[in-house]
Amino acid sequence: MSLLTIKEASEKLGIGQAAVYLAISQGRLRSVTRYGRKLVPSDALSDYEVMVVRVEAGRKGAEAKKEK
Repeated sequence: MSLLTIKEASEKLGIGQAAVYLAISQGRLRSVTRYGRKLVPSDALSDYEVMVVRVEAGRKGAEAKKEK
């Protein structure tokens, strides 16, 4: 498992660094602190992406039910 900086994680996820910090603070993205720096385990990115897809699918399903 490699550790990514916040900048690297944001680039790989295609979101801003502030969004990465927000996801970490909300418990949606795992991180570790090493030498006073927040780092994101590389495998946490795929976990986060799966969670985002599920949330979006749930929102679309809820919107479809409202339209009926």
